[in-house]
Amino acid sequence: MKRALPLFAMPVFARPLFAMGLFAMPMGSALAESPESPALRGPPPGPPPPYQMRAPLPAGDRLAGGKDGAALFSNRCGACHLAGGMGTNLLTKQRVILGEPPEKALLANRTDLTQDYIKIGGDAANNTYVVVPYYHGAKTEQNAKFVDGYTKFTGRTVVDPWEASTFESVGMIAQAILAANVTGDPEKAAAERKAIQGKLAATRGYPGLIGNIDFDKDRVAEKPAVIIRVQDGRWQAL
Repeated sequence: MKRALPLFAMPVFARPLFAMGLFAMPMGSALAESPESPALRGPPPGPPPPYQMRAPLPAGDRLAGGKDGAALFSNRCGACHLAGGMGTNLLTKQRVILGEPPEKALLANRTDLTQDYIKIGGDAANNTYVVVPYYHGAKTEQNAKFVDGYTKFTGRTVVDPWEASTFESVGMIAQAILAANVTGDPEKAAAERKAIQGKLAATRGYPGLIGNIDFDKDRVAEKPAVIIRVQDGRWQAL
């Protein structure tokens, strides 16, 4: 049953318009539809787009080691640092303004997360967190040898994460060159480059500084990462 809104319930300025019939049809139509009317309900919400989907948290104690690092990062950090994440979206504009491609906003593609962050940030950097591909305090045989050689060569004991990644990258390339039996003959350059690419793509279980490194079918490196906190001017692994 249609009802017109009583005149006394209207604002004073609206009463002349109502008297002229200008409000009658919209109000009557709106009041005729109940909140449960199908005409007022849209389709059910669909799932988020694929780039916003996050992996489920691995089962078990979240502080215990041995879990899938990619799944942990996706679940715990992806809302900010993967495609469509808040942090990624905020950084995309900055990267583009600086003349860089939007992909540089992804944490995995950043090249500015170095020890200088602590020096520049000072006390303001305390209790901030970052995910890095290396931590100098990792207790592995490979890292102990690397830090020892690094200290002798540079005189420093704290290794920048990106210096460590460069060391690992050069090591994998050297391994691929040896496995491909490269001769250095200019006439074989094209074939030998292809052979090196193939050996790199086939890399499995390379002994990285904090754990093994593999390449997946898309030639993306799979390796451990470390969540670190800045405290009192130092990196601290969590």
